[in-house]
Amino acid sequence: MASVEEVDEAEETIALEKSPPVASVWDLLAVLACTAGMVAWVAPRLLQKVSDSRIAAMVDFVSDLRTGLKRYSADVGTLLPLDPAGQPIAEPALGPDSPWSLGWILSRSIPPSSQGGWERFQGPYFLGTRLDAPPLGTSLKLGGGTVGLGNRLVPAPPSFDLTGTGTPSLADGHVLTWLVVTDVARKDFEALDARLDDGIGSTPEQRQKQGEVIWSPDNGGTMLIHLLHR
Repeated sequence: MASVEEVDEAEETIALEKSPPVASVWDLLAVLACTAGMVAWVAPRLLQKVSDSRIAAMVDFVSDLRTGLKRYSADVGTLLPLDPAGQPIAEPALGPDSPWSLGWILSRSIPPSSQGGWERFQGPYFLGTRLDAPPLGTSLKLGGGTVGLGNRLVPAPPSFDLTGTGTPSLADGHVLTWLVVTDVARKDFEALDARLDDGIGSTPEQRQKQGEVIWSPDNGGTMLIHLLHR
């Protein structure tokens, strides 16, 4: 008969044979290195996909805004915002929360007045919630004014070189609507510019100043987008 010591040794041997192998430090390091490599490979591609989707969303945003402005203009007879009396007025670029601003007007479901052009108003022409959260940047403003005309309270609209000739494309007297977006990184501007202004400007400096989309480093990167003019 086996002794107690022999039985104990046999049980310990069986237990060791059944135990899973313990990973060595080198095994763990290899797993960590593999995981880190996968993260390093996936992360940039994931960020690029997010960036691409934001650019595509901004392209759609601008297109929808232009469509809304066309409908608004067809209804009330002007691209300019209407004042309480229903008369078109020029204004500086303002946020969508500013009463009687162009962005505020486009998002109205019910006309805030029954006078003048408001009798023909059939909004909304654009969803206000989208104006509050643009796909790019942190602040968005809409402006409407007459090229070449301005004063202390309502400066003249920005100048756009739409064809890349180095000179303003719109003569004085044109009514212009435009978009101002702040906190736009240069790389995001370049990606959007390639979608909306492909072929205009042969150098990075020219592309920042020419076409429908222009950019400056002010305020964390300020982007101006030409919407419609008449």
